Amino acid sequence: MSEEERNRAARFYFDRDRERFITARAILRVLLASYLKASARALQFDYAREGKPSLRQGEAVRSVSFNMAHSSHLALFAITSRLPVGVDAELIRIGNWETVAAGFFSPSEVSALRQVPRQNRNSEFFRIWTRKEAFVKGRGKGLSIPLDRVSVVGDPDQPVLCDDLETAGEFP
Repeated sequence: MSEEERNRAARFYFDRDRERFITARAILRVLLASYLKASARALQFDYAREGKPSLRQGEAVRSVSFNMAHSSHLALFAITSRLPVGVDAELIRIGNWETVAAGFFSPSEVSALRQVPRQNRNSEFFRIWTRKEAFVKGRGKGLSIPLDRVSVVGDPDQPVLCDDLETAGEFP
């Protein structure tokens, strides 16, 4: 791991969270190295202002886009060629999703969530949340995109709607 990665790992309060971070970063390095036919140790990362990682530019890495997410014991990795990618993973848990939805979901998402049978709302909340988070991560803008202006409800094979594409950035 790089010095920056070691510093990030050291900021975790709980050992289990630090170990999960280190494991996820190691897996990411191995996966990227296998795609690039490079040494995992030699990979260097840059970070956008909003925090999205990318490989330090060079001829071999220009065509690789990746993203990762982790939550509790879950980890998810995506690697593509040329197109931006975003992923999110959340451990589904019972919580006060109504308050979160009211603050971060678009009006159409809140409406769609309220139409789901009560016993399925918690899992539907996390489906919407992870899709929304993956969208903004794929844009490389993170939470600088107002989440209540992005709507991910509807057919998952259809484009995500965003009130402010200038803020969201171009996305094929």
